[in-house]
Amino acid sequence: MAEMLHIKEMSLKAAHRMNAVVTRPELKKALDAYRLDAQKQGDKLREVFQAAEMFAREKKCDGMMGVLLKGQQMMQRTGSSAMLDAALLALCRKITAYNIASFTSLISWAKLTKIDAETINALKELLRIETQADLKFSRLAPDCDAEAANQDSEPARRPPPTPRKPAKELTETARWGAW
Repeated sequence: MAEMLHIKEMSLKAAHRMNAVVTRPELKKALDAYRLDAQKQGDKLREVFQAAEMFAREKKCDGMMGVLLKGQQMMQRTGSSAMLDAALLALCRKITAYNIASFTSLISWAKLTKIDAETINALKELLRIETQADLKFSRLAPDCDAEAANQDSEPARRPPPTPRKPAKELTETARWGAW
């Protein structure tokens, strides 16, 4: 489950970049809180891996990269600021859902491999923090979505179609560089 470190790092970077473009103050505040939590979670994960005598290295997580790529596409196609906020809030909820699923799996794995109770409790605390972040984002969604729906939006921005390149030719930076 070394992917968890990569997932938390990517979540942190995404929250930082999203915070730079959102306009709703309460969403900015929630993203700031999430960034601080994500930093603490990454540090705590390293401690947990060390306590469990596991090598804690960041292993690439293609699943989270896919979620963030969809988020980038959403941002490119979104016109008004209210719609962009709603789209980014949806992305936040996808990120937290992915993290919750990852933490839940990590806890199950820890139980199956008979890792000590202290480590399992630390993982449960990390899951609780992620669940609280998800609840914050979920509480913001109805108002944010309603504002986006009620706002006279400008036409959606669509980037010109680009020819597809074979996956072998795409570098990590070109493929995921914006995140």
